[in-house]
Amino acid sequence: MSHPLDPLSRDELVSAISTLRAAGALTDGRRLVSLVLHEAVKRESDWDPGTIAGERLAFAVIFDPSRSETRECVVAIGGQAGVISDRAVPGAQAAFVLSEYEHGIAAMKADLRVRDALALRGLTDLELLHVELWPFGDAPPPELAGRRVAWCALWRRDDATDNAYAHPIRGLEVIVDVIAFEVVRVLDHGVVEIPSSSDGRWLTEEVGELRPPGARLEVVQPDGVGFRLEGWSLEWEAWTLRIGFHQREGLTLHALAFDGRPICYRASIAELVIPYADPDSTTYKKSAFDTGEYGLGHYVNALELGCDCLGEIVYLDVDLATDTGRVVTLPNAICLHEEDHGLLWKHVDSEIGRTEVRRSRRLVISSIVTVDNYEYGYFWYLYRDGTIEFEAKLTGIVLTAAMAPGAESAYGTTLAPGINAMYHQHFFCARLDMDVDGGPNTVSEVHSEELGDAFTQVARVLEREDDDAGLVDPLRARHWKIANHSRRNAAGGPVAYKLAPGQNVRSFTRPESAMGRRVAFCERHFWVTPFDSDERWPAGAYPNLNPATDGLPRWVGKRRSVVDTDVVCWYVFGAHHVPRLEDWPVMPVEHLGFALRPDGFFDRSPAINLPPEPGHRCHS
Repeated sequence: MSHPLDPLSRDELVSAISTLRAAGALTDGRRLVSLVLHEAVKRESDWDPGTIAGERLAFAVIFDPSRSETRECVVAIGGQAGVISDRAVPGAQAAFVLSEYEHGIAAMKADLRVRDALALRGLTDLELLHVELWPFGDAPPPELAGRRVAWCALWRRDDATDNAYAHPIRGLEVIVDVIAFEVVRVLDHGVVEIPSSSDGRWLTEEVGELRPPGARLEVVQPDGVGFRLEGWSLEWEAWTLRIGFHQREGLTLHALAFDGRPICYRASIAELVIPYADPDSTTYKKSAFDTGEYGLGHYVNALELGCDCLGEIVYLDVDLATDTGRVVTLPNAICLHEEDHGLLWKHVDSEIGRTEVRRSRRLVISSIVTVDNYEYGYFWYLYRDGTIEFEAKLTGIVLTAAMAPGAESAYGTTLAPGINAMYHQHFFCARLDMDVDGGPNTVSEVHSEELGDAFTQVARVLEREDDDAGLVDPLRARHWKIANHSRRNAAGGPVAYKLAPGQNVRSFTRPESAMGRRVAFCERHFWVTPFDSDERWPAGAYPNLNPATDGLPRWVGKRRSVVDTDVVCWYVFGAHHVPRLEDWPVMPVEHLGFALRPDGFFDRSPAINLPPEPGHRCHS
């Protein structure tokens, strides 16, 4: 029997789809937006195989184009298979699915108005046209309100292997209805010459003379990996946890514990949104929720040894349901390996003539997605001292727009004549269902203040979820402490972990704008709410074409207590990307993230008793 936290297996997905079809909930005309494990219980101990609560449940989001209606279904899998619930979600537009993009792009290419406008720009071979259907970052035109529409971003390739982003098409605004699959609006704001730069080529055989290869570098573990993986259950040194995968969020972690002591029940990146800065008539709409409007799970890379992951590697495949009801396997979707991480601790005592050194290593759990031009690497690290760290790695090709010859933009970087790489931001929101030493937990905001010629720490307990807090302040070393006051450490204080911010930035989206209302969760970097199984998505369950503020800002308006309870911490962190010439044609990785560090959770360093590495001279 599957564990209650395991992602749905291929057999379970097939069973759920069959059940949905038999019940009439999924028909040939309807689109299966997502099909994932329904996490019906909070604790594994609540899961009883002998009851309906012990049944494996699936949660399906289905879009019915005949009614422009989003539906949610809960499906029992196994001996009591059946549709437990089937309800419409009024006013919601589910995330777009792959077939909508494919058919929408085909409709756009077939439209004679579009063909004529492209011909004016010298493009008649539509095989060289690169099209991306984007959700609306701004409100759709009033006459299209309520319709399921997307807009087209356009580029041209010079040949089959060319970098399309080197040749953006400006001035042509095309909107497609992805229910009827018809073009509903074509506006030509004026022909701008398509940039002709050849500097965008990035394939190995097209970049010119290559550097001499570097010295060979290998990572070898003669005894094999140091972790133990059984199904989705993982053990490494003092750590135990379960790995998960969600069609919307991608990689997830569950039931993280150190030496058997719980720390975090569920960790994920629950949203990723990218607001762009260019207000031009054909680019102002470029802001996307890559999680809520696309679903990151669909875009996972098949990782390659020696390229994406180096060393002794174990991979996990992932099974997903497509929008047409097929089940596909994504190979090598998750990578597990260990890395050396330099020094962990060291001390030299010259009086006694002793040196002790321990090296750090970390367990890496990673997954990479490609969403059109960008790659996002999600890397979770576990350390020997009890630290949990998340790092996002951003790479890929910067998004481009065309400019008139000789023009410059105040909203982007000129990469080559006529090519503008637009300024933009990437905001991630981590959802951390904390469980420090089994809970209940209380959160404090902590910073440092001068006190005469000294300084001290000032802590303020967050009593209600709407407490005015939540902005990073590196000049005062601000962080947030999640404590369990029912359990004490050797010094008499509550056991705790702290959330330590990394690189961050404020949102530059105006709060009163259409996009500002949709990304209102970015107004703070840190939020805390009491656990509620319905509160999963910081921008709301259905941000697509949704002009209203949903999610975190609305939830905290309930003013619930967050003292000594089951808390969920939400950390928003952003990259402020002003593209450089060095980001072209493919940008080197940008790093950002945060850490959860023990802060009084242990009575002393949990790494003090690590043995010296075999073969290393760690003491005299």
